[in-house]
This record gives sequence, C-alpha cells and structure tokens, in this order.
Amino acid sequence: MILRRALLLSTLPMPALAAPAQRGPRKVEARLRAGAPPVTLELAAVPRERIVRIRAAGAVTGEVVLPSQLGGVGSARVLPLAGREVVVVNMAGLNGPGVTQLLGAVIAADDEGRLRIIGIENLDARETSTCESTGRLLARPEAGEGGTLRLAWEFRRERGACGERWAGRPVREAWAEALTWDGRGALRGEAPADAPPLRRAIAAARAKVAAMLAAPVADLRGAPWEDTGVTDLILLGLG
Repeated sequence: MILRRALLLSTLPMPALAAPAQRGPRKVEARLRAGAPPVTLELAAVPRERIVRIRAAGAVTGEVVLPSQLGGVGSARVLPLAGREVVVVNMAGLNGPGVTQLLGAVIAADDEGRLRIIGIENLDARETSTCESTGRLLARPEAGEGGTLRLAWEFRRERGACGERWAGRPVREAWAEALTWDGRGALRGEAPADAPPLRRAIAAARAKVAAMLAAPVADLRGAPWEDTGVTDLILLGLG
C-alpha cells in the first residue's frame, strides 16, 4: 500500500477533480461562535508556496493554512455544528495516475475562540487506474440533527471498459453517519462493530485525524495528515 501510494503521488499532472475552481481570493461569512456576529473569512491562494491562507476578521480572528497542490482556492461551504457554524474547505488529497481525491478541511472556532482545523474528511475519491473496474467513494456533508454534522456516503465499484477480465462483482453501498463536536478537540464519529471494512477504515482514519488535531492545529504544513489513512480510503475500498 505504501509503495503504491508513493507511486501515485509522484506524478506531476493533477486531475481535474482536485483542481480548485478559483484562483482569486474568496470570502465567506460564518457564525463561528454561538450568539456572536458572523465572521468574515477570506481565502487567498499563495501559488509560490502552494498554500491557501484563510484569515478571519470580526468576532474571531486568526489564520488557517491549507496545502494547495495547484495554487488555487478550493470552494467553501458553511454548515451548522454544535450551536455555531463551521466552514468546510475543499483541498486536494491523493492524486496520481488513475486516482483523484478531494478532501474537506473543517474549520471552526473552539470554545476558547481559537480558529482551528477540527477535521479532514474524504469528499470524493475515484480510482480508474485500470480499465477492468472503477471505484468511487463520495461523502456529502450537510446539517445533521441535534447539532451534528451529517455525512451521506456512497461507495461504488463497477466494471470498466475491459471488465470481461475483472473477477470481482459490482458493489454499491450507501449509508449516513453523524459527526459530533463539543467545542474542543476534533470531530468524532465511530463505525458500528459489525460495519463493513471500508466503514471501519473511515472511522479509523478519522480517529487518527482527531488525535492529530486534539491540540489546536491551524497550519497543515508539517502536520502528518497524510499518514492518518484518510488519503488511502479509495484504495482500501477496492482491496
């Protein structure tokens, strides 16, 4: 797995799935603290450093730095969570020959008012490295019940253009889970004990992300987020 992942990351061209849609600054407003006015967040790319700087001004101040493989700004979505709002910002994950991945970095202000990253979730991953079969793992974040963040998941594995050589079987699974946050640390979400292997792998990767983000993290440069398993999920799903 490690060798295959290294080979996938070694390619220079980045597929369209991971390409941010905008190069100029982007602004969003979110009520990052309960009962406080909305905060303006400006997302600006720094192409020479391959990062995106996210600066907050207003009731919350601070800066978050995310990697940007193409030097552009990913889209941002504001969602309610734990009595306030958080911002899910798109960023590239594992990208190489036949594999593309889009991740979502969840940005929030904790109970101490600190701007930080509280989660990294797979949003869309595709595997098309051979013509025998294709795989896709999708997750759609949306408002959940009881102050949670709901993720609606779908995994598909289908025959490819030369599927007559494929010894597997088509698979399509859909499920939903509720992620929780208490204003400290990181997002939490567990899989049932009898869950299929892919769902358990998603929960295990999330637990490692949560451990990495237990203390406030606002800059992913140098953070071992690629070692948590979140970038390997589509490969595990096809195993």
